[in-house]
Amino acid sequence: MNFQKKKVSALEHDIEKARNQEDWSTAASLVKRYAKYTSDSPLIALVKGEQALESDEVESASQKRFAKVLSMEHDNVEALCLMGRLHFEAGRLTEALDCFAKIRLNDSEKVSGRKLRLVLEAFEDDGIALEKLKRPAEAVSSYEKLLIVAKRSLAHLNEKTAPFVETAILHSSTILVHLDDVPRAVQVLREGIRTRFALPPATVLKILQELGELLMLKTSSLRYSPPSSADDSVYIPRSPLEEALLVFLLAEEVRTELSLQEHEDERDTTIVDSQCLGYTRAGDYASLVKTFERQLATFQDTRTWFQFALSLYCAKQYSQALIALKECNTIDPNNPSVLLLCARVCYNHLGLIEDCITYSRQAVLTMDAVERSTNTTDACKHPLHARALIGLGAGLSGRAESLQKGNSRDRKELHREALEAFLGAYACDPNDWNVLFAISLEYAKIRDIKKAMSWATQALKLNRDNPEIWRLIILLWTSEAKIEKALDICQLALSEHPENNELLHLRVKLLLCEGRPHQALKAVKELMIVYNRRMERLDMRCEGIDCLARSVHSSSQRTSSVARSKKGTFSRTKSIGHFAELSDLRSQPSDTHQLTISGLPTIVTPVLNSERAYAVRMWLQAAEPFLALDEVQSALGCVQEARRLDPSSPDALFFLGKVEEHSGNLDTAIDVYSRALRVDDHHERAKISLARLCHTHRNDLTLAENYLTTVIRNNSNSHEAWNALGHVFKSKKDPAKASECFALALKLQNTAPALPFEMVELKI
Repeated sequence: MNFQKKKVSALEHDIEKARNQEDWSTAASLVKRYAKYTSDSPLIALVKGEQALESDEVESASQKRFAKVLSMEHDNVEALCLMGRLHFEAGRLTEALDCFAKIRLNDSEKVSGRKLRLVLEAFEDDGIALEKLKRPAEAVSSYEKLLIVAKRSLAHLNEKTAPFVETAILHSSTILVHLDDVPRAVQVLREGIRTRFALPPATVLKILQELGELLMLKTSSLRYSPPSSADDSVYIPRSPLEEALLVFLLAEEVRTELSLQEHEDERDTTIVDSQCLGYTRAGDYASLVKTFERQLATFQDTRTWFQFALSLYCAKQYSQALIALKECNTIDPNNPSVLLLCARVCYNHLGLIEDCITYSRQAVLTMDAVERSTNTTDACKHPLHARALIGLGAGLSGRAESLQKGNSRDRKELHREALEAFLGAYACDPNDWNVLFAISLEYAKIRDIKKAMSWATQALKLNRDNPEIWRLIILLWTSEAKIEKALDICQLALSEHPENNELLHLRVKLLLCEGRPHQALKAVKELMIVYNRRMERLDMRCEGIDCLARSVHSSSQRTSSVARSKKGTFSRTKSIGHFAELSDLRSQPSDTHQLTISGLPTIVTPVLNSERAYAVRMWLQAAEPFLALDEVQSALGCVQEARRLDPSSPDALFFLGKVEEHSGNLDTAIDVYSRALRVDDHHERAKISLARLCHTHRNDLTLAENYLTTVIRNNSNSHEAWNALGHVFKSKKDPAKASECFALALKLQNTAPALPFEMVELKI
């Protein structure tokens, strides 16, 4: 008897092995031998039913045999799974669900082999059937049962069970999203990644992409629950966007491994596009650039190169952006969008005026050729035609300004060509506020104030959100010597743009022009408050971006090329402390002599050059009201702060010369002005001041005349230079030339703005 039991047990083991391998011929021969020992075992009918099922003898044999098994063992799990599968494939969903509902497994039961596959497939079919019958919540429950069984039997999962697990994870997450239970859907996908279900890389990639998109596009911060971990050393993301970027980095690594295994280049840009969206939302453009750099070898089309160029542009890597755009232009030389972005980068950020003209003119010619071939009228021109003409006009105007230093071309002709280009843009698009603004600014530069005011007013009606239009209108009013009116408009502009640096600086200048230094100091205090507020926000934003970058990049050691260096930021030290005593200036003007900045905290030197230049400018503007109030020490303190930030700043040296000149140290002032010119030999104000001292203090009329004629050759609209030159000719006993200079100075002064019109920024 013991021998017979061992023989039966061995046969059952061999039958199970053959079933697991789906070797039905071997299984059939084993069953015949097995039947000699036990003819009434349900295993015999089960194997014969499976064999018939696999040979497509569905209705004729399988169903009867499975029914026989169930008559012998009504709770036989494998027979229920197979009977349910029969009904499911025949489209009898209700009968299939009845069979699946009778499947019972112990809570701690581990399933393996053929039985495991049958159970997983049964729960998969159950879920799909419930989906077809519009019972989504029950379908999710069925898929959850599948995942529970799979989790219990992790050691027995293989490539044959992977499709069932994949269906359960992806279908249940999709259903939960439709049921508006996004947090639960996220949890299902997380569990699918965290639990090793022996899934192939392609399936893992699908789950990662689904999880990343769900976190980034459909998970709000309020409903977000970070993943839990018992390991304290594991980094826990703090926001859905941060977790999404981590997931996409992991997906990128899986995709790379998958492409290497399959020995083919991966051209799909889905993950890169998702990372592009995520990093853009986070404002982390430097990391976005790194992402594109890792994919450079797969770039094949203009679109990807263009995205790369835009990421470089947003990361303020303008020179590299231009290189990427040139590659776009090589692939698609007739794309006006690429040409116009090249022109924008050259003009707005790199100062490459000639390149801007070249790209803009090429864009115009490209669109002209298309319009000629299609017989397009002016009213139906390409929508970018006006933009191309703005770029061309801005480049020509910039060329006129740059040629002032050599005076090798007729600037009037260049301004005429620029104005002609702007008017051509207006003919293409009369409702573009930027066109109106460009025309107004060009008229202002040639001192046609009435036309400039008319065009600027039209531009403001179309767009009140651009502070540069407000600045231009304010300066146009100052050119008509209506400072009070300009101040009123400046206050109105600040009510709409309360933290605009240029408007705040302009208000200080206007108050000084009005002879109101106390109010100017109060305006400087406001400027400092806004500055500190802005620096705090910048500091916090940079900290957030750095934290995100560190967390994202530290998690992908195998793609560590994305590691990002920390941005330089300002310290949060309150520079407003320098002006803490200015709060009661209006009510106590007599106490102005007590103001001092010595011993007060200073601004920590910023790392970014642009911010350092702005801080220098702020301190130098603060020195002007102090000089107007004869507070030399306070003015000197402001200049010293500026020089601490940038010791070689020619503007700081110029203001130091003004302080020395105000103090009566004229020889020292001459020396400081000369040092400023050694740093920047085109510094107009330093040359005029130096010429005036050479004339009045040293009586060196020849040197003074040389300095002033150089200024006039560079800027023929400088009324200060013409006036000073008139005094030089007067001292040289040349009344005819002196009268001519004074007359021209008076004419230019009547249209001179508080600040040069060239300081108003035109962006293309």
